[in-house]
Amino acid sequence: MAAAEQLARRLHGFDQPTVWHEFTPLANQHAAVNLGQGFPDWAAEPFVKDAAKRALDADLNQYARPQGHRRLVEVLAKKYGKALGRAVRWEDEVAVGVGATETIYSAISAFVESGDEVVVFEPAFDIYQAQVQMAGGVCSFVPLHVRATAAGDTEFYIDEAALARAFSSKTRLVILNNPHNPTGKVFSRDELELVATYVRAHPRVVVVSDEVYEHITFDGKQHVRVATLEGMWERTLTVSSAGKTFSVTGWKVGWAIGPHSLVKGIHLANNWIQFSVATPFQEA
Repeated sequence: MAAAEQLARRLHGFDQPTVWHEFTPLANQHAAVNLGQGFPDWAAEPFVKDAAKRALDADLNQYARPQGHRRLVEVLAKKYGKALGRAVRWEDEVAVGVGATETIYSAISAFVESGDEVVVFEPAFDIYQAQVQMAGGVCSFVPLHVRATAAGDTEFYIDEAALARAFSSKTRLVILNNPHNPTGKVFSRDELELVATYVRAHPRVVVVSDEVYEHITFDGKQHVRVATLEGMWERTLTVSSAGKTFSVTGWKVGWAIGPHSLVKGIHLANNWIQFSVATPFQEA
């Protein structure tokens, strides 16, 4: 039997190319600006690189606290406490992962059992479906539709009927990417409230809110955090990272913020998936 045929079924289909494999070659072929690539095209600022150099020179090169380097989690607790309008405990309401990608996988691993369903808005960042599949779950897709606006433009929007169909007694997670990749959509407060209405109606459902583009919005669009809506702090893991904001995607430092009851799941999964994240980059 060929080695490939011995791979676990959870990896079925992972060798097939996705649309992301086509973006860069096509952009190069047509001399186009690639707005679909998940990394900034400018260099990291000198102060960011200098901070990493100082951490290396200070010999902060051993394992960090598995839940996150203390200096980083304290800063994150203050930042998100202000953003979310509530106190966030650095000790047990912050989890640090190897980028947002691994943090999301740990969240999925912590809550999704075989056969559970995960609501995903499409088009979607391709890691979501693969990670759900590896956890034994099934994606329940909600297609974003396009409509004309009063200003003569077009916009993506959530069709409530499609959203309602995506929820069932098997629903365990909702993965909400806001601002959204690849469309660039910034979900409005009303749209987030619509999603929250269905989450509240299903007591088992947890929201994983991927907000890595939280600081990259344009045209006056306001980024609203779903965790700030009534009753949603208790149901939401807010995920972000340093990579997009500081143009250091190769550092792979991400995090999740939420109530201890949810963050505990990421801490437990991380102990066996990653153990620790690069200490000097966390310090920086």
